[in-house]
Amino acid sequence: GTSEGIDAVDETMMKREREEKRERMMEMKEEREMMKREREEMEDMQEMELKEERDMMKRERKEERDMMKREREEMEEMKRDMMRERDMMKSMMLRDKLKEDMMMRERDKKRERREMMKRERMMEMKEEREMMKREREEKRERMMEMKEEREMMKREREEMEDM
Repeated sequence: GTSEGIDAVDETMMKREREEKRERMMEMKEEREMMKREREEMEDMQEMELKEERDMMKRERKEERDMMKREREEMEEMKRDMMRERDMMKSMMLRDKLKEDMMMRERDKKRERREMMKRERMMEMKEEREMMKREREEKRERMMEMKEEREMMKREREEMEDM
């Protein structure tokens, strides 16, 4: 009966080994599937990012085009305005009176500007003088303080020596 017992034990061991082998196979299969899933997710993500980047670039290009178009339109508008202005000026120049008035106004403006600048300069100079005066006063005060301090120190020294 002992050989039968050994056979039974062998049988059980082999069965267990087969089971374990099957389990390992299963685990490996699951692992492979998981890795595959992860890879797919990664690829999907990259695809998404790529798409987003492409869309962004497309948007930027469109914005750039629109901006350039707007700029061109503005330029055109400016050119038109200038033409209109020139025409107006021409018609104004035909009226000498207006021209003269304009020149007068310009002269007045210049004079006002000059006077204003003069006033500003005067103000600046005044401020500067006041500032210098302030600085001098502060310096004088500092000097006074230092003098007082020196005298105090001298007194203290003399008192010390008297003791």
